[in-house]
Amino acid sequence: ASALKPGRLPIPEPAADEILIQVRAAGVNRPDLLQRMGAYPPPREDVILVDFDETLMPFGWPGKLDPPYPGVRDALRSLKEKGFKIVIFTGRAWDGWKETAGVEFYRAQLAQVYEWLSRYEIPFDKVSAIKEPAIWIIDDRALNPKDDPKFWETLPQLVSMGGDSYGKIGVGKELKIDAEG
Repeated sequence: ASALKPGRLPIPEPAADEILIQVRAAGVNRPDLLQRMGAYPPPREDVILVDFDETLMPFGWPGKLDPPYPGVRDALRSLKEKGFKIVIFTGRAWDGWKETAGVEFYRAQLAQVYEWLSRYEIPFDKVSAIKEPAIWIIDDRALNPKDDPKFWETLPQLVSMGGDSYGKIGVGKELKIDAEG
């Protein structure tokens, strides 16, 4: 009963207070498979994982750190006030840098991340080199602020709907979408 099987389902009819979202493609990623095999913990419902480069700011690699997207600080502050833990993911924190580029390079990369977060007063609980299990994952390949200029402004509303970044949105919640969206 728990096996994953490819297939098609009928298109559901949304109720009057629901919306229907067209999905062009869906897939199962490696953490999903590992989780089903019991080798990867389920997402923590109190953690939001945010990629550092090209997610909090328009450009961040190599060496250049732009100011944050508008609304980043306020959105993350709002989410922390709602009880979420904010984990900043960055390849700059990868331990492998110590061996490949040297300890000083590794330390300089981490210092640059912490200095940027401090300069722009970005709230966070942890910086990690690992994409930790989280209920919401925001990065330049998933929920991406580059695709929507109002992303950071609307993120707290989306999260408060009770869903997750894996495609589930709280039932009976209102999601306002503009006429072009």
